[in-house]
Amino acid sequence: MRAKERIDWDQFDDPSRIVGQVQWLLMVLVLLYLALSRDLLHTRPELVLVLVTYTITVLILQYAHWPTRMRHWKAVLHSWVMILFLSLVLAGTGGIDTGLNNLFLLVIVTSALTLGLRTTLLQVGLIAAIQLYLLSAKDGIGALRPLDYALFLADLAPWFLVAFLITTVVRSFWVARRQVQSMAETDELTGLLNMRGLYPRADAELAQCMASIDQLSVLMVDADDLKLVNDRLGHEAGDILIRHIATRLRRSLRHTDLVARYGGDEFVAVLPGTGRVNADSAALKVEEAIQGDPLTARGETILPSVSIGISTYPADGLRIDDLIERADEAMYEVKLQRKVAAEEAG
Repeated sequence: MRAKERIDWDQFDDPSRIVGQVQWLLMVLVLLYLALSRDLLHTRPELVLVLVTYTITVLILQYAHWPTRMRHWKAVLHSWVMILFLSLVLAGTGGIDTGLNNLFLLVIVTSALTLGLRTTLLQVGLIAAIQLYLLSAKDGIGALRPLDYALFLADLAPWFLVAFLITTVVRSFWVARRQVQSMAETDELTGLLNMRGLYPRADAELAQCMASIDQLSVLMVDADDLKLVNDRLGHEAGDILIRHIATRLRRSLRHTDLVARYGGDEFVAVLPGTGRVNADSAALKVEEAIQGDPLTARGETILPSVSIGISTYPADGLRIDDLIERADEAMYEVKLQRKVAAEEAG
């Protein structure tokens, strides 16, 4: 069920995926043009070398392992390879007068969709310099008149406009995307993460702990007597109690710890790099912070208290789901022990 509820935001975060697909589309379009040109490959054998080199380069870039933080630069490198490929093909097929020249627009649109305005404008400038070089190589730089330069710039103006408009739209999309992601991964009542937001972050923290041979602990925190508060003072008072506990829980833990509302009156905290001894200390700190801070609802004082269960990787499980389940079981064991102790004392 967790997998169905989780949104794969990574599909939006990797621009190299889109650029990689466009690279093959560019190859197909160039091959189609060369095939329709009949004898061009026979008279220009260097084009075969360009095509083979481009194919090998694309394969290396796509299947090489890149760290997540390098995704942007991977996409930039992909786009530079496309620009170089098109430039070499144009140089071997007659310069900028061929229909292949319009394929630069495909590179510009792809860059605008994935790499941002600054990078895209730099690439448009690079393409403009290449085209000016190809134009001067054909006619000679001295043969170009001011009118030729004016026409050249006029031809480039729509490309700059396309780059600007698309990056503006994409920027608006990313702002909306961040808002949607925040709404999808945040609990409305408490402002904490919900479980959809917690799982991918917790999985990443656990993977890092596995890689560094470190420990990780999970706290399951349950608000005691929430039902009694709801029955006596109403659900609005219950909501106040939930928000109060959520705030104290968040403030009691480190900023690197993950805190989420599990549902109802339960919360989950994931503590990276924390063994059992330190997890016990963290749980005690949470209990003291919550139980030592009464609140008022509908004119009555509420003395909040919580029960906390703890689990630790790797002793109690090797997956986040297992650790949460074990912490939940431990929390109910704590509740049962307190109930038995209260009955014996009574």
